[in-house]
Order: sequence, then structure tokens, then C-alpha cells
Amino acid sequence: MTQTDPTLRPELAAFAELQERVLKKNDWKGGWQTMTVRQMLWRLHEEVLELHEASVAWDTRSAAPLLDPGPERVCIEAADVANFAMFIAERVAKRSGIALEDVQP
Repeated sequence: MTQTDPTLRPELAAFAELQERVLKKNDWKGGWQTMTVRQMLWRLHEEVLELHEASVAWDTRSAAPLLDPGPERVCIEAADVANFAMFIAERVAKRSGIALEDVQP
């Protein structure tokens, strides 16, 4: 097992905290632990589309200010995307008998 760096980049730490807040807000929906990898991939795809839609609306807000979802919506959708990617990585690692801490980029 490798030793992980306890010091996260400030941006990564802030984003990870946002991910956790989004997960807690969605706890009522039930766990992702019962989803298959294929189902998680489908949800990841849906979340990427939502992030795309929110980002484009935010980026073109001067042309259509009434359609601006606000920067918070973009950030929340980005966290949703990251969470589903994390779910997939965790599931594949766990079922393959490896620890995420041991995966080297």
C-alpha cells in the first residue's frame, strides 16, 4: 500500500467538500452501491449532459440573462459528474481487489 500525500491542493480539497455536500443532500435517493457499473455509466453520461447545459447557459448569460442557471448550478453539476466517476472507480477497484490508494497514474 502506498502512502498518500495528506496535503491536497486547496482547489481539490474545496471541490471534494462540495462533492460530499452534494452526496449528503442526495442521501434520500438511496445508495449507489446497488447500481451496476453500466447504470452508473449511464447516470454519469446524464450528469455530463446536465453540466454541459448549465455551463453553456452560464457562458452565454449576457446573451440570455434569464436563462442563466448561476455559477452554483454549474459547480453542483460538476460535483455530480465527479461523484459518479468516483462511484465507478470505487466499484471497479473494490471488485478487482485493489485499493484506490495503490493505483498509480
